[in-house]
Amino acid sequence: MVSILFMEKMADNECILVRGAEQFSSYSGYAWSFKWSGDYDDKTEKDKFGRKKTDLLAIDALYFPNPIFQFEQQLVNREITKAYIGFSSSSNKNAHLTPIATGNWGCGAFNGDIQLKFLIQLIAASQAKRKLVYCTFKDGGIKNNLEKIMEIIKKKNFNVSSLYGLVINYCKNYRNLGHSSLIKFMIEF
Repeated sequence: MVSILFMEKMADNECILVRGAEQFSSYSGYAWSFKWSGDYDDKTEKDKFGRKKTDLLAIDALYFPNPIFQFEQQLVNREITKAYIGFSSSSNKNAHLTPIATGNWGCGAFNGDIQLKFLIQLIAASQAKRKLVYCTFKDGGIKNNLEKIMEIIKKKNFNVSSLYGLVINYCKNYRNLGHSSLIKFMIEF
């Protein structure tokens, strides 16, 4: 959050990468249940400059005052591009070995569809050749839905190109589908 004081607003093709972020506090919860739970002693290894070997990535998701707008191809492409730029950026030459830890990016207050945003991040991480660790914050419903999506991807042997085609096809037909679930659409695709 402090970086907001020092960084300009990001363009659609920009991200912010903070090297050496250090954790000072323990916490519990997420969103409205988030609370401080004590001091934290960060034992993360340091680089030759004395910085923690931690990269903190900031990518701004679009806010959708009307959630239906997120299903427009141009906006899906913007979000994939934004995530790809972020996931491709690193101060570490071995970044491809380090997974991206993420979660419901662009959801919640931004009104993003969790399943769509998951696929957007999966496409971007795959193109950036990075593994994705998706944190559901102990939400069993989200976990089950994303596991179903991954099962379908494996069963239907989707590659990045076919997965992108599915997402765009779903978005183009979203209104005609009566807002049918992405999982149902994937099964029938």
